[in-house]
Amino acid sequence: MTHSMHYVFTKHPIFLGLRTWPRSPTKKPPTICAAIGIASDCEVILRRVDELRPNPRSPRTHKKRKIEDLSETIKTLGFIGVVIIDETGMILSGHARHAAAKLAGLKEVPTLCVRGLSPERIRAFVLADNKYAERAGWDRELLAAELEELSVLLPPLNLNLSITGFEPGEIDALFSDMGEDLPKEDFIFGGGPAVTKKGDLWRLGKHRILCGDARKPSVYARLMQGAAAAAVFTDPPYNVPIAGRR
Repeated sequence: MTHSMHYVFTKHPIFLGLRTWPRSPTKKPPTICAAIGIASDCEVILRRVDELRPNPRSPRTHKKRKIEDLSETIKTLGFIGVVIIDETGMILSGHARHAAAKLAGLKEVPTLCVRGLSPERIRAFVLADNKYAERAGWDRELLAAELEELSVLLPPLNLNLSITGFEPGEIDALFSDMGEDLPKEDFIFGGGPAVTKKGDLWRLGKHRILCGDARKPSVYARLMQGAAAAAVFTDPPYNVPIAGRR
């Protein structure tokens, strides 16, 4: 069973931005695709997940962990995007999203059907679609800034950076690299030699700062003196080499 879809605003948690819109017997959908020479349904249509077939000739592989992570993102953000298929229901683009949608328990996904392409053109498109995406890069400064802001904006929504697809190690290495690019004078602190040494406990009004080994419970016992912390700011993962450093 399929449903004609148009992009409209809706609060549905899974199909964000989509809702069923019955085909009109008197009014045809826009022919944007025809205008630019693309043979297609020109509509985003909901199709059952089990009606879609993976392309047996697609050489692209997806690790189980990636599908699991993408499935969690779909559960959190909804299925945003489409699966591109041919007339037979074979997937041309969106194998990972299709597999992740199945894992997330979705029964239907938005699809766009491409018609009229020869088998040779379809095979070329499948390779090009994956290769051109692979050749994209990142503006690392903008990426670091975006992740830094989201690290503050997401927690109040009960979300975290894992929904972006970036691993903690990748984020840590990125922030570390960006820190190394900063001018050295940004790290210059004025006045005199360093006096703090391991074991020193500083009192700043009602606040306490201890220079010690964060792996030892005795350090926390001395610092907290039985009190509970209102918040903890950490830098995981621990004891894991990242870009050759720990």
